[in-house]
Amino acid sequence: MVIISIFTTLALQHIENNSKRNVHESLQTVLITTQEALHLWLKEQLEKMSYDLSEPKIRDLTQQVTLGTATKSDSDVSKNLALDKLTNLLTQRIKVSHYKAFTIISPQRKIIADSNHYKIGELSVIQTYRKDYLDRVFSGETLFIPTIVTNKPVLGVAGKQITNLTSVYVATPIKNSQNGTIAVIAFALNPLENFSRIMALGRMGKTGETYAFDKSARLITQSRFTDQLIKEGEIGRDDDAVMSIKITDPGINLNKHPDTGISKEKRPLTFMAKNAIAKSSLVYIDSYRDYRGVNVFGVWLWDKVLDIGIATEIEESEAILPHVETRKAIYVVLFFVVILSLGLIALLIRFTEKEKRIIIKLNKRLEDEVSERTLELEQSNLALKQLSEIDPLTQIANRRAYNKEISFKIAEANRTAQPLSLLVIDIDFFKAFNDHYGHDLGDKVLFTVAQTIVESLPRNTDMVARYGGEEFVVLLASTNSEGATKVAERIRLSIELKSLEHELSTITDTLTVSIGCTTFLGNNETLSTHAFFKQADQALYLAKEQGRNRCVSFQSEVKDS
Repeated sequence: MVIISIFTTLALQHIENNSKRNVHESLQTVLITTQEALHLWLKEQLEKMSYDLSEPKIRDLTQQVTLGTATKSDSDVSKNLALDKLTNLLTQRIKVSHYKAFTIISPQRKIIADSNHYKIGELSVIQTYRKDYLDRVFSGETLFIPTIVTNKPVLGVAGKQITNLTSVYVATPIKNSQNGTIAVIAFALNPLENFSRIMALGRMGKTGETYAFDKSARLITQSRFTDQLIKEGEIGRDDDAVMSIKITDPGINLNKHPDTGISKEKRPLTFMAKNAIAKSSLVYIDSYRDYRGVNVFGVWLWDKVLDIGIATEIEESEAILPHVETRKAIYVVLFFVVILSLGLIALLIRFTEKEKRIIIKLNKRLEDEVSERTLELEQSNLALKQLSEIDPLTQIANRRAYNKEISFKIAEANRTAQPLSLLVIDIDFFKAFNDHYGHDLGDKVLFTVAQTIVESLPRNTDMVARYGGEEFVVLLASTNSEGATKVAERIRLSIELKSLEHELSTITDTLTVSIGCTTFLGNNETLSTHAFFKQADQALYLAKEQGRNRCVSFQSEVKDS
């Protein structure tokens, strides 16, 4: 009996260790997938910010504001034309790019421009709560700044005061022509829309949780257990766990014994938080207590790019439930084995096999959940990528997508020796149209023109993109100069036949376009995208010079410049 007991105990220990390793591997998969999704999201935000700030006008206006009067105590703030222009320009950008707000911070760490005008002159909340990050941005880095919760009431929509505002930021320096940092611009993002949502996709089972924390071990994403934390008195009834919870060990399960753990001020960091902040790569398959005092299995890492800790955990009771149930059953069987002697050994083997099947079933369920979460993350990543290459106003490709496609098309034309044509389309007198009819109608006209161009193309393989403002580009593969001219004329005529009213046009009473065309014959491997575009742009200039509402082809051969 002793030998049987020892053998069974060793077997159960072996199976338990395998179960723990399987849980560890599943959690590690979720953690790495979540990290990759966050990196893709951050890359998208930084690329979008770089594109939004590529206009020199932002730098020039910022420099004028820093040299002028830009604090709330100055009486001439309302007259600061540069500040008004800068605010209007950035307000338009945050609407298009779906930022929550913007703020520009001077080297003195005070706000010199902001979505909320009344904040000008105040000390930046980033300086108050994330000074080390702001110091790095002023040193020249472009950074993600983790969650900040603003306790000070701010004026929201309809004049209502809002407290406990939660934001994450992407920030970059604004430099002058001498490459010196004159200010820092930060765009606020709602962490609930992407940051916390990506974390929520990493939840396994009924008790699994993926969350992030900063260097001080403060929780910077939403907790799955907010209701429990309120019930346990860890946070107030109207509070949120973000920045309110520190990842410390209460020393006891607060779900079972609230108000009996270690006082908050004396709690040590959890085993996970201590190792993550220390950037330890320890592989640990046993359980430890989380910030609720519940025993969990977990994996963690310190993300060097985001400069935050990320952990994925699941309660021990859920992760090894099949093993625990089976172990209890085996101990019952052993009891009868002792009584009924060796005749019940077969029953022991049967239950051991049953345990294996249950464990396999658990592993399969965990793998299915990981696959499901991974698919959701991949779909989210694909949606983010598609949004980054679509112009939100006209619903056609944007300039970024065009820049990718033109390089590919030129290389393809050189390889196949097939002609490649480019059309540059500009709406005639569009600024006058906007000023006269208003920006809302101007936006509708941009959409109508874009869709008319798409409908006028003979092939769905031809590319249409919004190059900027009222200017569009069309790429026509395997199309010579004569074919390009026919397509251009079809586009011009289709837009003219729309009969869109334009009282301020000096050539007709309806809206028209001018089109410049150029063709590359696929025999110049040194041709640059800039040179190619310049030819079509020169043809567009001639179309305008000759009276507008016409198509003009560039007559000389396309040469690299």
